[in-house]
Amino acid sequence: MSEPYPSLRLADIRKGKRFRTDLGDIDALAESIRANGLLHPVVVTGDWHASFVLDVKREPTGPTVMPEFLGSSISTVLFSQDYRAENPHVRYFVAAYGYAIATVTADAFTCEFKYIGDVWDPNSAITRTDTWRVRAGEHEAQQV
Repeated sequence: MSEPYPSLRLADIRKGKRFRTDLGDIDALAESIRANGLLHPVVVTGDWHASFVLDVKREPTGPTVMPEFLGSSISTVLFSQDYRAENPHVRYFVAAYGYAIATVTADAFTCEFKYIGDVWDPNSAITRTDTWRVRAGEHEAQQV
């Protein structure tokens, strides 16, 4: 059986100069992105035990600086509280067991959220896939 995604060897990963070496606030991050010409930054994170896509903003009603993609848990307890009503910057929320696959190209960052039917069954199939993409030069993710 072939892999659906090509393998990437660690030795093949290249990184550029690191512009940010501090842990400043969102204003400092936004200024660093602007000053260094980073055209399509994204945040990829996890450990909330649910899947999210969020708009990172400098101010609650301001423009989106970058999207944040947060992957769910595949085996630990889920956090099912949906906070979207109080947080309009949360654009997507699913409390289900699964994982996320990120694909990065010159044209876009794509995140596929894949959910499994039964975490206790090693043969459980993927029951749902939701895909979000942010195109190069854009700052908000779109569901595709």
